[in-house]
Amino acid sequence: MEIKYCSFMMNLVENLQGSRLGRRFSHLIDYSSGAANFILIFTAIAMAFFLVTVPEVAWILLGILAGITLLNFPVYTWVIVAFIIASFSRLVSTLELAPSIINYFHFPLAFGAAFIASTKRNNFHVIARRVRTGVLLLLGLSVVSWLVNGGEPIRPLLFWIIIVEPFLLIYALMKSPPNQHGISHLWKLTLFVAFLQVPIGFWQAFSQGLADPVQGTFLGLGQGAGAASTVALIGVVVILSRVIFKVNRRRRNLFYIVAAVLLLLVPILADAKHVLAAFLISVLLVLMNKNLINLKIVVLGAMIFLVLSIAASYYPALQLIWNPQAAWIVTVRKLEVINIFIKYSQDAPWAWLIGFGPGNTFSYLALQAEGGIGNPESLIAQVGLSLSKITEDAINTSFATGIRSGMYYLFVERTSAAWQIWSSWSGIWGDLGCLGFGVYAWLWLLLWKTLGRSASWQEISGKVVLLFALLLGTVYRWLEEPNVMIIVATVIGATLVSMKRQR
Repeated sequence: MEIKYCSFMMNLVENLQGSRLGRRFSHLIDYSSGAANFILIFTAIAMAFFLVTVPEVAWILLGILAGITLLNFPVYTWVIVAFIIASFSRLVSTLELAPSIINYFHFPLAFGAAFIASTKRNNFHVIARRVRTGVLLLLGLSVVSWLVNGGEPIRPLLFWIIIVEPFLLIYALMKSPPNQHGISHLWKLTLFVAFLQVPIGFWQAFSQGLADPVQGTFLGLGQGAGAASTVALIGVVVILSRVIFKVNRRRRNLFYIVAAVLLLLVPILADAKHVLAAFLISVLLVLMNKNLINLKIVVLGAMIFLVLSIAASYYPALQLIWNPQAAWIVTVRKLEVINIFIKYSQDAPWAWLIGFGPGNTFSYLALQAEGGIGNPESLIAQVGLSLSKITEDAINTSFATGIRSGMYYLFVERTSAAWQIWSSWSGIWGDLGCLGFGVYAWLWLLLWKTLGRSASWQEISGKVVLLFALLLGTVYRWLEEPNVMIIVATVIGATLVSMKRQR
């Protein structure tokens, strides 16, 4: 294996020599010199050494060299690589084909894409400047809230990276828009990853059982079943939008409908009730908002309802999707965070404005602290963040047995994410207060308005996917889950670029 990696590294560096980047610095480095050959051999040997002793370091070096190579490619290539890593890194690390650090390689790719795009002199999308402003405002608020509330110095940076990553990818695509060929690649990749959840999900369902074991390519993720279901339903949105709003031959439409039904089976097998509910609501709201209810949509809607009804007859748990009592329980549970916030804000009145500090309340980062409910083997958990009292109180409340609003609750760890009290929106509000919540909501509202009012299949897909993600963020911390949000950001970015090119 060491010899194979040495050969790979030597080929990689040799390719760099002939690249645009290599030619740019050719006046500084003579690639034919003995010094260059020494650097090449030394790098390959170092990779082999670290592969045996500290594999994580070897993969970091590989990531750095791969990033240098990507400098020779368009910005949308960075987005595609980040998309692929977010979609398959969990599967690769779970199968022990790579260390778990590969799960975090998409973060530098997102920042690299945004940085390179920012150097482009292109006013393709004026909205890109506003997105950049919102991202910088969130960084400033994170730092200010940390200075006031205290905590480890790494908190504001980690919190900011997690919440702004999708905006960085959207900004990169808008600031440096790909051509029509590149946009086609983004849509095809989205459908490919969505369809890949079907065979893997079916195999997991029949070999390991229904519900949580059905995780698609997101093995080892705490909410892998929900992630696979969300990605599959994004595929359903794209396919049905093409069927309804694009002129196709009837045979092709029939093929698309069958494909959509297969994708719809993934969240059914995974028992992703809250994901299915958010999907149905987002589709209905967007169609009503655009006054697009017609016979074809009614027929397709009836088909989806029929599939869910048949599945619920064999799997009664799915009946909670249209159970108003279940929706009421979820709503009451999410409001628990308000009581916790009010209790602790009595000693910190500034929290209403700037929050209790990044990673100190109900956000993903807060739950990853020592003693929290995150994966103790994850890279963020190994940073060693301390668990705040307000987060500890929220965990005890979420997993306690008690009576609320005259109803009996029994919520224990590892039950459905919908029953837990936190969500991405409450995490943003608790950590950054009303100011941070306002800036974050403004960014999403900006994208929603930019998606326009026409009825092309791209714009319908983008609007439904955006609303789908926002609704999921009210139920759980999906807006802070990169494995899902990178795909959401890619769809929204591709939609915005497609719209502009069509006009």
